[in-house]
Amino acid sequence: MNRLVWRATIYSCRLTINRHGVRQFSSGAKKILIDTNTDTGVCKMKLNNPHANSLDRDMLDAAVKAIRDAESSPQVRGIILSSNSDTVFSEGLEGKEMYRRPREHLIDYWTRVQDLYLSWYGCSKPTVAVINGYTAGAGCAWSLMCDYRIMRTGATAAIGLTEAKLTPPASHFFINLMRPAINNKASELAQLQETMFDSSEALKIGLVDELDSPDNLMNKAETRLKSLMGVPAQDYRKTKLLTRQPHLNKLSGMRKQDTEAFVSAVTNRKTEIGLGIYVNACAEIERVYLDSASSCA
Repeated sequence: MNRLVWRATIYSCRLTINRHGVRQFSSGAKKILIDTNTDTGVCKMKLNNPHANSLDRDMLDAAVKAIRDAESSPQVRGIILSSNSDTVFSEGLEGKEMYRRPREHLIDYWTRVQDLYLSWYGCSKPTVAVINGYTAGAGCAWSLMCDYRIMRTGATAAIGLTEAKLTPPASHFFINLMRPAINNKASELAQLQETMFDSSEALKIGLVDELDSPDNLMNKAETRLKSLMGVPAQDYRKTKLLTRQPHLNKLSGMRKQDTEAFVSAVTNRKTEIGLGIYVNACAEIERVYLDSASSCA
């Protein structure tokens, strides 16, 4: 596996546990915590998956349901997507969902990933992503599905589409998300080199729209969202879908072929070896941290 993906694996695994050995997520089964202010119409969604907000099947189901519910609710006028962790937004695809899984499982998993793209990128209401930590691969892609991105400053904040090489060519709709944000050449190089950008670099190239301190991220997100909500809803929807509908239609028309490409990619021997390293490294690092926490208790 590429050295940058390996580094990202170790880093994202470590971020799921703080220095006291306590997970930085709320307990319970809810993968996404939702809070809607019916007076303002602002719906806040916080990712809450203990495994670094990785996109396992339950998280994907929760994400799709949450945005569809928000889309259909007359009480919701705009959505803020953030994380319930202080240091990680999302590490992206869940390796265990892809590693040595039967064909039926892989088809089911990728269908849910496609649903995430179609529902979030196709949402007609304003969406703002608050990138309050490290985010890679499909986590980066998820933020790019939103209309506006605000990222925290600091050493733990990094963003990149590192999974573009993990599942070629099935992730073409993820790759295409980066192109409107940065120019085609820069997008291609970032994906070929699996580059992770710190917050200042991400702002410079246009991968995110604003930066702020961790303490002020949500305030800035609400201000920006309310500005977007000030545009008449019908005008906003028409303009947004005018640019996005061709991409949505493309995936909708080739979901089966796209899924077959994904299955072929992750069952390739070379990719399978890389996924094995990824999954085993995560498991081992988490085991060491939990053992250390238990011994200190």
